[in-house]
Amino acid sequence: MFGYQLYSSRNFPPLADTLAMLAKAGYTSVEGYGGLYDDAAGLAALLKANHLKMPTGHFGIDMLENEVSHALTVATTLGMERIYCPYLPHDQHP
Repeated sequence: MFGYQLYSSRNFPPLADTLAMLAKAGYTSVEGYGGLYDDAAGLAALLKANHLKMPTGHFGIDMLENEVSHALTVATTLGMERIYCPYLPHDQHP
């Protein structure tokens, strides 16, 4: 299964147009990132309307450490099976 990382299109709004384009191109899944999670329910509706799934997503370390409940709610709302922290600032490396 191939998916599309939506962060790659972060400078090309509106999101609804991007999702429609990806669905038309044959994609079935996309990967989310923090900037999209403000309206998780709205995003879930856009995904459904375009027959797309979001099985994975990127979350910032601050949210994963300090807003665990919110991160899990977002992930659940969007149907994610896995969440990732793609980047740690140098001063936070173990």
